[in-house]
Amino acid sequence: MHKVFARVVCVLLLTAAGWGQAATVDLDIFLTRDSIAEVQLSPSGEYIAASLPQEDRTALVVIRLADKTRTNVFMPPSKNHVVDFDWVSDDRLLLSLGEKIGALEQPYMTGELYSLSASGGQGQLLVGYRTEDERRGSRIQGRQPEWVRARLINPLHADPRHVLVQITQMGESSEFPHAARMDVRSGKRQLVARSPLRSASFTADAQGNVRFVFGSNDDNVQKLYHRAVGQDQWQLVHDQASNGDRQRALGLNHDGTVAYLEVSAGNGDTRVEAWHVADGRREVLLQRSLAAPVSVIHDLPHWVPIGVRYDVPTAESVYFDAQSEAARRHQRLSAALDGQVQVTSATADAGTLLVRSRSDRNPGDYYLYDEATRNAAYLMSRAEKVDPEAMRPTKVEMVRMRDGVEIQLLVTTPAAHAPGKPQPMVVLPH
Repeated sequence: MHKVFARVVCVLLLTAAGWGQAATVDLDIFLTRDSIAEVQLSPSGEYIAASLPQEDRTALVVIRLADKTRTNVFMPPSKNHVVDFDWVSDDRLLLSLGEKIGALEQPYMTGELYSLSASGGQGQLLVGYRTEDERRGSRIQGRQPEWVRARLINPLHADPRHVLVQITQMGESSEFPHAARMDVRSGKRQLVARSPLRSASFTADAQGNVRFVFGSNDDNVQKLYHRAVGQDQWQLVHDQASNGDRQRALGLNHDGTVAYLEVSAGNGDTRVEAWHVADGRREVLLQRSLAAPVSVIHDLPHWVPIGVRYDVPTAESVYFDAQSEAARRHQRLSAALDGQVQVTSATADAGTLLVRSRSDRNPGDYYLYDEATRNAAYLMSRAEKVDPEAMRPTKVEMVRMRDGVEIQLLVTTPAAHAPGKPQPMVVLPH
């Protein structure tokens, strides 16, 4: 029977003693905001940068590892947030900014890119529509305002002065998105590629060449295009109108000869295919029924895809080539650390990795992993108040509803739970 997976988290917060008795769980642990959101290691290994959620904003702090000294801080105005950030050189970060109104909402990207030096000094808004905010008390300063949205495509680590960005016009513009090479100090840009589609997203290879673009025009029919290195002409790889499949490029291998495509079929199945650039040959690498990858696993610092992560039916990392050195390293980390592992960043020589380990009982711990010694040293935790040993594991259950549809449940029960005995519960559907 056709299955529809809907994720429902059921957390049983009350004890088995009954409805009227007070909860034994310290809710403050779960209601306290994480002290750290994301952490990344600089290419030189000298600094770490961390985004810090606060009551009405998300700031960013830079710390020198040698002496644990804070070397710079970016504090945005109220209701503004550092949504994402990347090291683009040994001393410079590129911040993607966002805004939100409600305390529980997720920030929406404003398309602004902010450049910040790790060693100190005030940063600069390189791309964005706000340049007069300083007169209103903001610390965001920038160049001439532009009604565009920008996002980082590739940090171009081989060129510490430039990055590859996508620029999309805001409003009713006739101009299609384009990729540009941008100076991370002045914000000056040079056109690299223009999209053949009105709503589109670019993908670059490890060397920073723009190779793919996928998206749609006003008809909302998705297309995928490729272009060879050194060529300006786009070649159509797939049109959704041909069979209903939607395809996008996850990235390419180290030498750019094989692309990894995510193919979403109309029946809900998703697969990852290897597409050989030279002859267009395809081979299926991974396939799941009614489950799409939630993220891509990269070989850092090159940002080459080596696998994907699934959350359905359980959290799992699956590799394109499980015997590759990058995949074996990731598997060693997963075996050594408790939980699901993500390498967030790495030094330029890949000698040191910054690794986050998280699980159903732990929001996340960060470690510095030395590739030579294969030693992982604890760095910090996202939520200091959470004791993983005191948390309860989550299990997956499938429940068939009256109409025959199967729904996936992620169930967490209290320690005093008696199997088979009804208990009150909190249900969070999403």
